[in-house]
Amino acid sequence: KEFAGTPRVTMSPGQLQEVILNLVLNGIQAIEHDHGRILIKINPSDAPDRVQIEVADNGKGIPEANLGRIFDPFFTTKGALGGGQQSGTGLGLTVCYNIIHSHSGKIEVTSKVGEGTSFLVTIPRAAGVEAPEAPAGRPKIPVVESPKRPLRILLLDDEDPVRDLLRTYLKDHHTVSCANGAAAL
Repeated sequence: KEFAGTPRVTMSPGQLQEVILNLVLNGIQAIEHDHGRILIKINPSDAPDRVQIEVADNGKGIPEANLGRIFDPFFTTKGALGGGQQSGTGLGLTVCYNIIHSHSGKIEVTSKVGEGTSFLVTIPRAAGVEAPEAPAGRPKIPVVESPKRPLRILLLDDEDPVRDLLRTYLKDHHTVSCANGAAAL
């Protein structure tokens, strides 16, 4: 990880976590060798009211023919829908795209087969608020209080580790967890 500070943004921590978690999990799944690397980098943007977050891996990369479709709902090269061995529904990047764009941000991807993929997320910086300086060697993650009352949340993800992590994160809320759409309905 490379953090040039931890500026506050106009996105809830849960939504930001969802975006980064999806990008990191895709990177993990793309790495098919023992010397895999995933980089999470936070930088101020060229625009002073923006923040850039890069998530890059040195995995197998995305074929150029697929780059224009990766944010489409249900487009996947994984699982039953994509003919691959890993599980996947083709919704992770769609969710990322929708979260980012709903906050007036953008997500860009560059990839080269055999070398890896890089996602660059640009989102608005929170106006007039700076995060405290991070202690040397460790980024300071701002603490945001949960809502005062428990929320009712339907958690839908086909990957057990993701559901377990999010269920732990949402422990103060009434959470129903499902592995597929049929179970959610």
